[in-house]
Amino acid sequence: MFDAVVNVDKSIQRKRLVYKVTVGTFLDYFFTYFLGSAVIILCLGPNFTDKNPTPPIILIIISCAVALWMIANLILLNGLVKFKGKDLNTNRKDINSVLNTYYDSNTVITTDRLIRSVKSTKGFSFGNIVSIILDDEMVYLNITTLGKDDMPSPFSGLYNYVRCRGIAKIIKSHQNQID
Repeated sequence: MFDAVVNVDKSIQRKRLVYKVTVGTFLDYFFTYFLGSAVIILCLGPNFTDKNPTPPIILIIISCAVALWMIANLILLNGLVKFKGKDLNTNRKDINSVLNTYYDSNTVITTDRLIRSVKSTKGFSFGNIVSIILDDEMVYLNITTLGKDDMPSPFSGLYNYVRCRGIAKIIKSHQNQID
């Protein structure tokens, strides 16, 4: 999964990571969304069957909460957190500093406008990909959690979105300290 090519211009335009479509990325995301949809159906399905015409209200509330959480995860899976930084070189330097401090990664892939920090899955631990798109003073950030066989996990979208916002605050405060 981490070798997928990000289309930077389309990602900025759509405000979410857009990958070059290959058989591998298609299958990874097909199974990710299939698993997420299955969780939603399993949560909501038993509440609306003829065998159980009036399920307990607490079961309905819990099922709907899990389904909404899963929908939010799927929507935010590739969402980008956007924030305004300084200039391109300052942003790149500060981002590399924050990545080295907070993220232990095996691989850092850097191009002109894209920085990706990749930590593959090992044994029972999850991996992650921190993707950062630089566009002059604007910075776009995404974290994707990797599950088995480095496939994107459909269960961490909301958590990763909150983590991205936290990293954006750290980078901005780091840049404000320098001023």
